[in-house]
Amino acid sequence: MSIVRTTWWTGLSVGVRLSTGLLLNKILAVLIGPAGYATIGQFQNAVQLVFTVCGGAVNNGVTKFTAEYQGDEQRQASLWSTATRIILIASMTMAVLLTIFNRSLAAYFLRDPALGSVFIWLAASITLFSLNTMLMAVLNGKKDLRTYVLANIGGSILILVAMAVLTHFFGLSGALIAVATNQAVLFFLTVWLCRRKLWFRLSLFSAPFSRTVALGLFGFAVMAGASALANNAGQIAVRLLLVREFGIETAGLWDGMIKISQLNMMLVAQAMAFYFLPRIAELSSWEDIRAEIWQGSRFIVPLFAAAAVAAFMLRDFIILTLFTREFLPMEELFPWQLAGDTVRVGSWFLAYVMIGKAMVRAYVATEILTAALFVGLSYVLVARAGFEGVAIAHFLTYSAALVGMFVAITRSRALPRRAIPSGEDR
Repeated sequence: MSIVRTTWWTGLSVGVRLSTGLLLNKILAVLIGPAGYATIGQFQNAVQLVFTVCGGAVNNGVTKFTAEYQGDEQRQASLWSTATRIILIASMTMAVLLTIFNRSLAAYFLRDPALGSVFIWLAASITLFSLNTMLMAVLNGKKDLRTYVLANIGGSILILVAMAVLTHFFGLSGALIAVATNQAVLFFLTVWLCRRKLWFRLSLFSAPFSRTVALGLFGFAVMAGASALANNAGQIAVRLLLVREFGIETAGLWDGMIKISQLNMMLVAQAMAFYFLPRIAELSSWEDIRAEIWQGSRFIVPLFAAAAVAAFMLRDFIILTLFTREFLPMEELFPWQLAGDTVRVGSWFLAYVMIGKAMVRAYVATEILTAALFVGLSYVLVARAGFEGVAIAHFLTYSAALVGMFVAITRSRALPRRAIPSGEDR
């Protein structure tokens, strides 16, 4: 299946997610306003950090090796059972810690210890949250596009309903609880969709733990962990900068701009996650990988750039449609933010090469340096250019990241890859 065909197939899923996302944005904007948006953004960053520690970091490895071991049920069983045990041990440990330190975490991330109960909700749901994303990683590696799309569509609808209902009745606390629990609910939907798959058998997820497999996943865990830590910590630092300089309302405007970027990049992100990572895992020569990058980027990047230009031209309409008039000051972020998003989409092709070929050191260094550069540039440019400086920092950061990734990959023609050997330890 080509990336063009994958893009059109995933367009169905993205269409539903986009529609539900638009409606959800409007509901949240009306019910909680910019300040609430900033708080939700802060909590979402915290959830991503927790999820990564709970085993989410191995999911790219699960996707890569599932694709690589097509037709080898024994190796896939070893992979899936080992990943499942890692997730169960990590998530249960994290659940205990979240429960014990719930008020301290709420004070740090949400600036209100009274919201500690949302971390208890997160503790109760984090195991199912993590198992659901692992199953989605398996579907990705299996290239089961139909089930993958149905799970995403069902998830989008469930998240919309949960967020809308809980926010309506319980305000900001309800929205935070929905963020903490929605993926756990989706686990049951994903299991139901997979129930008749030939590979979906308990025996394939309960084979003995393999240290060799765990070591094979370790590099992917390091890469995903570095990415989650760097990106989420970077966003938290910049959000706190904006709160300190301009107030929480302005920080909420920035979170609104991030949401627009996410909606704009949704189609590209899903198509690349489903197609590009498994595809890179199948290729062994630099020439084939370069051809795949060219084939995908010449279609995706111009398409996204056109969407970005359209978003810029319609920025006032978009803000009023997705949010409320309180969010109109975010329009000054649009030019630089959308330009940065376009460059970022181009950099994803190179990032997936690093992930797919387990270029651990290069990927980790890129993620950490990118986040550090974004925070540093934000401090400098916000002081000089005001609120718009954070969007300028976004553009400059991803421009530098694109160049850095290109240099790292082209200087590593061997493209090191880490495979799980078929020894006795399986």
